[in-house]
Amino acid sequence: IQNASRDVGLQVAFNTAYVKNNLRVRLSSQPGWLTVSPAVGVTAAGEADTVLVTFNATGLADGDYTGSVRVRSNDLDEPLVTVPADLHVGVALAKFRLNPGTLNHSSQGRWVDAKVWSPMGTDARQIVQSSLLLQRQVPADPFPARYVEDASEPASSWHWRADYKFDRASLVNLLPDGWKVPVEVIGLLGDMTWFQAWDSVRVLRPRVQYAGAAIVNPNDDPMPSMVQSQSFVPLQLVDPDDATASMFELWYSPDAGATWAPIDTNITSRDYAWSVPEEATDQALLGVVAWDEWGIMGSQVTNVFQIIYQTAGVDDGRAPERFSLRFSGHNPASRAMLEFGMPTRGDVSVRVYDVQGALVRELARGPFEPGWHRVTWDGAGATGSQAEPGMYFVQAHANGQRLLKRFVLLK
Repeated sequence: IQNASRDVGLQVAFNTAYVKNNLRVRLSSQPGWLTVSPAVGVTAAGEADTVLVTFNATGLADGDYTGSVRVRSNDLDEPLVTVPADLHVGVALAKFRLNPGTLNHSSQGRWVDAKVWSPMGTDARQIVQSSLLLQRQVPADPFPARYVEDASEPASSWHWRADYKFDRASLVNLLPDGWKVPVEVIGLLGDMTWFQAWDSVRVLRPRVQYAGAAIVNPNDDPMPSMVQSQSFVPLQLVDPDDATASMFELWYSPDAGATWAPIDTNITSRDYAWSVPEEATDQALLGVVAWDEWGIMGSQVTNVFQIIYQTAGVDDGRAPERFSLRFSGHNPASRAMLEFGMPTRGDVSVRVYDVQGALVRELARGPFEPGWHRVTWDGAGATGSQAEPGMYFVQAHANGQRLLKRFVLLK
């Protein structure tokens, strides 16, 4: 097959019977993926010039493409110089191992460890750390990677590995429950190619929740917004869905997950009485880890809650005769300051609602000792965004009694 001037041709068959009934030949052009600039020019004797060679994979299917750059000149010895040009389209295959145990929220602080082998025959030290993503969303921590050379593997194989850290909470929040959940890592190797690798982990989440009051809505926080220091808080440990744990670990963090300390690492009962630490904090977390005969099943972390000192009560410590709710600050105001009084120990819920009856913020939930206790609403909703100025209702509920106060929020 050739053009009209017979200077460009394509051999389809040679010396063989080829033309048959119902034969169709389709000719199509391939996107030009290799260009040079400038295409022509003059270089003086003894001088040098730079030619820009551009690879463009737009419109190309995944695969390997081979071409060349040919330089013609009036050089008597080498009038034609051919430089090979190869292009790989698609991602290169790497190898990846995510430590399943580090998906336990309560170990190694806030990180999961990932081992990434660069594509076979390449150097992991060329991986661009800022390009790494787990599930195409979670970036690698900028802490310097650790590079490991495996002398037992030839240079053309899995010879180099790099170890990285990723934020545990961000990854776990993206993963569904399952016995074998795929986890993907992608990244850039120098300026050569993107790579991709997969691993799988088991994610079967248990739950830990306050047992002093029933949680009607599954989206409710599992822990009260505040608990008293040096008190005992009843907890319920719940098995993962469609699975049974043989043992639970319970962990505590006073700093929103930056550090963790074990409370009990061998719990077989589903009911547990937690002895609250003495130190107050507004960044407390509880974490539960479930185990079975195959190892760690999964973990879960509660909402952030406060631990307040036993002396957080007001007045002189005398308990009121009845359940009470009163303002201790101005109304209207830019924040609501209230006190609720408990004649006996009991579970309390204090919530703020708007005029449509929608929940805006929960100020307190949990067991409280007899006496007066102070709560404050800073005008923010549950997500931290500021509520609009206007009328709101503060509702306190304890031991079957419900009290309501009207409050006007100012800017």
